[in-house]
Amino acid sequence: LLYKEDGSLIAYGSSVPVGTKLRAVALPDAGYSLDGSVTLSGVTGPTNDLWTVTGDVTAKAAFGAKKYMVKASAVSSNSTQTASGTITLEPSGEQPYGTEVRIASAEGQNGARLLTILANGKEISQNDVLTVTGDLTVTAVFDHRVNIEKIHPLAVSRILLQWRIPQFRAFRFADLRWFLF
Repeated sequence: LLYKEDGSLIAYGSSVPVGTKLRAVALPDAGYSLDGSVTLSGVTGPTNDLWTVTGDVTAKAAFGAKKYMVKASAVSSNSTQTASGTITLEPSGEQPYGTEVRIASAEGQNGARLLTILANGKEISQNDVLTVTGDLTVTAVFDHRVNIEKIHPLAVSRILLQWRIPQFRAFRFADLRWFLF
């Protein structure tokens, strides 16, 4: 962007008289940064950050996508246990702004199951496509299964039956009518 000495914007394609003092400012779009510097033709200077117009002015600036870190992590839903699973992103590592990232795999190990996936703390689906707009951490949360030992059901039921059966034998329907009426 080009500004006059008084701070007013010089619109693209407009004209200013020779001798006008101007300032050049490079404003990149979100996710981009200036690669190098702004170059001007048709001016002399700068003096105190002001250029003096000597002819037709051309301003050039090159911008490049900023790079951000994309990483994956796996954790357990139980803070006392280590994660029993893996998550893989494609691509990962340092990536330019606007890159699309997908979850290549998220798998539990040793009986653990995938509970949820978070992208920078926000729950997402395994099929979501993420766009890099800043540093990105995708976390897979795994839930550990508990081994349950199988026991014979009759061993438990015999104990309950010995306690319950005498109660059922002593119950008579005639006794219930006093409570109902």
